[in-house]
Amino acid sequence: MAMGDVFKRLYSNILLPEGRSRLAVLAAFFFVASLSSAPAHAQLLGNEAEAQACAAAITVICGMPHEQVVALVTGLSSPDPPAKSQALELLRAQLPADTQFRFEAIAKFFEILGREGVEPEKLADTFARIAEEHLRLREQLSAFRSEFPEVQALREEAAAALDRADHDTASQALDAALEQHRVRGEALQAAFVEHKRAEARMISEKGDVERARLALLVAAKLYDEAAKLITPFDTEEAQEYILQAAISWYEHGRDKGNITALEISIARLQSLLAQLERTASPLEWARNQNNLGNALRALGTREGGTNRLQQAVNAFKAALEEMNRPGFSGGVLV
Repeated sequence: MAMGDVFKRLYSNILLPEGRSRLAVLAAFFFVASLSSAPAHAQLLGNEAEAQACAAAITVICGMPHEQVVALVTGLSSPDPPAKSQALELLRAQLPADTQFRFEAIAKFFEILGREGVEPEKLADTFARIAEEHLRLREQLSAFRSEFPEVQALREEAAAALDRADHDTASQALDAALEQHRVRGEALQAAFVEHKRAEARMISEKGDVERARLALLVAAKLYDEAAKLITPFDTEEAQEYILQAAISWYEHGRDKGNITALEISIARLQSLLAQLERTASPLEWARNQNNLGNALRALGTREGGTNRLQQAVNAFKAALEEMNRPGFSGGVLV
């Protein structure tokens, strides 16, 4: 079919935008038809150098006359199937053999320009921007390799869809890849937490060994290490290690007259009390108040003065108040 006939058929099937005269469109199409004696292929995104030059184009897209670009945008974004079919025929005739994009993708680029109502004077630059973004995304999807085979397969599906500018399929594939990645990540996270819990438990067991031979200072530091390790993952288990550390710091300070150790014990116990709700954990709360009272009494005895001893009395009274409540059952450690 002659190029002029292609444009005439394309024109006859186009649904004109509101407010645009058929005469103006017809003039544009006849102008394009007059170019049919030009070289067979406009250099539409050919090699890389041409693609870069295209980004700076104002009136043509890599050798394609501006009026022809407008015609393609109008036809390929038309809701009328015959008009779109004719535009596709024209585009296929104009594509160079070495284009970086598949035919479907280039057609979609023109369709996007029309659908988004890009102003005629901005068509070239916007087309180039769309093409560059697709090149970047294609390289990005190819460069990143997932450690999970099912995720990688979905990313490759997205890349293939993007290669033909099938954005819906690409987005759906990436959604599925993200979901698979999250599922696998959650499983890895659960395994990681169990790994950290086992690690903290073994550190605590080392503390038990040191405590068994009265190396209380070494034991206290090991319990602190276990608590620090597990705190981000399990605060309840961390509290048990903090309590063991506080008791060991207290016993070391009491037996060795180490004021610093007693101060550390008090700080550990106060941090535990700050985390506990009295009504939700009355036994734990009373136990730690009693422990705090013991540590404050031992420190007050060594420091002199009455301030620490008064604090110890207050802690013991708070523990007894809780223990004397109706229905309270349990004991107090230390």
